[in-house]
Amino acid sequence: MCTTENNCPESFYSKVLNDVNSRHSYFVVIELKADTELIPIIVETGELFYFLSKHKSYTKEQYVNTLKSSLINKIPLYLGDIRYKDSLRYHELGACDNIKEIAKKGKEAFVGFYFNNKVLKKPVSDDELYCIVYHLFKWYIPARIDDESGYLKID
Repeated sequence: MCTTENNCPESFYSKVLNDVNSRHSYFVVIELKADTELIPIIVETGELFYFLSKHKSYTKEQYVNTLKSSLINKIPLYLGDIRYKDSLRYHELGACDNIKEIAKKGKEAFVGFYFNNKVLKKPVSDDELYCIVYHLFKWYIPARIDDESGYLKID
């Protein structure tokens, strides 16, 4: 977990975005701009890298630099007319009222409520999982699905 706000985004985004080859890479939360739509999505960074390398011919370096700039400057990732809905495995944020209430208590309380030894305490629905990931990402806490247990884990 990041402890200082000043260099957190830079080091956090570098860690998350450079993890493109893992079976389960870190999750990233980003806004996509496609045609006139603006869609916040949650996607594994390896999946997003594969998609952008295929459709925009991004190298890993271009991917990391473009996404990092987009995230730091809060600029949506522009896709133009690329048909992402059929070829990108992503998740849109659903209703998160219960999770938002827990998040209001702060980062430490949130992590303590959902995690034990950095692994999700109990199974949750997909909507809940992605709401949890969303809040973790906003707090600069890297999260991914554990290869062995299949549970969400944090670093």
